[in-house]
Amino acid sequence: MLERLRRSVPHGFRVTPTGGSVSAARQRVISVVSGWQLGLSQDRLDDLRLLTSEVVTNALKHTGGACAVCVRWTGTRVRVEVTDHDPALPQPANGRLDEESGKGLTLVAMLAVAWGAKSNVAGKTVWFEIEADQPVVAGDRQPAGGAHPASSRTHFRPLLRGAA
Repeated sequence: MLERLRRSVPHGFRVTPTGGSVSAARQRVISVVSGWQLGLSQDRLDDLRLLTSEVVTNALKHTGGACAVCVRWTGTRVRVEVTDHDPALPQPANGRLDEESGKGLTLVAMLAVAWGAKSNVAGKTVWFEIEADQPVVAGDRQPAGGAHPASSRTHFRPLLRGAA
């Protein structure tokens, strides 16, 4: 019970637009999630690492200011939320995966089980969820529908690793 409660407590932090800040944010999210001992596979952790980088990079690049990151365990998924001061909601570009830029939200849409953006009083929050590989606690329900089949993740993984 205590472990389940510990996993449900969100972890938040601020990211400033300085050199190395995206890498530090990515590592902090991975460290927090690894500490929750969810049993995520290396592929899931790689997805989490990549998508965190993309969303944080977008927030810093398009606003020129700091952003706030919150990571939480929903009971079936890891959810990462990035809030910045710009209320304009992002739109996925129609870029190709082999292009240098413009593919961040396309990657998020392909690898996350769910994602979205919403305006708020601070500006906006862009979020994504990564599904757990297996039930974490006996009796927890399996992740709800909408999950991408593992085959689609595997198909894109070589492209994504080269793009990161």
